[in-house]
Amino acid sequence: MFTNGRMVSFIAAAIVRKEGVVPYLNCTPEEAVDPINHCLYNYDSVGDTAVIVEGITDVWRMGVGFIATFRKGMTSEQILLLRKKKPKRVFIMYDPDAIKQSEKLRDHLISIFPYVEILELTNGDPGSQSVQETMEIRKEIFS
Repeated sequence: MFTNGRMVSFIAAAIVRKEGVVPYLNCTPEEAVDPINHCLYNYDSVGDTAVIVEGITDVWRMGVGFIATFRKGMTSEQILLLRKKKPKRVFIMYDPDAIKQSEKLRDHLISIFPYVEILELTNGDPGSQSVQETMEIRKEIFS
């Protein structure tokens, strides 16, 4: 994870998943400049628009302007970090099973940012969209 061009933490994901083995490895608190739950993956790519997603694979698929929280919801430290970017528009694009969490986060962020909206996908999560679907979503958000 980079914040303002400085590496502050890391997370690693196993490519081959095995039962009983934890699929993610977080940087230890002793090695991290900032704990993982204080970070926003892809933070440095945020401009006037930020799109909040759950995981790093969602960001890998969707690209610039998308940030991952590593969970459904945001910690207060993540919200403070995003405030420093001063985005004019914030979108929440969680997986379809997280609508309640999206609404709760929206209700919290709406008092902090000028514009907050939930984007619901009709099929799958952000990380499973086709290239064509990704292009259409990005065009809708950033045009």
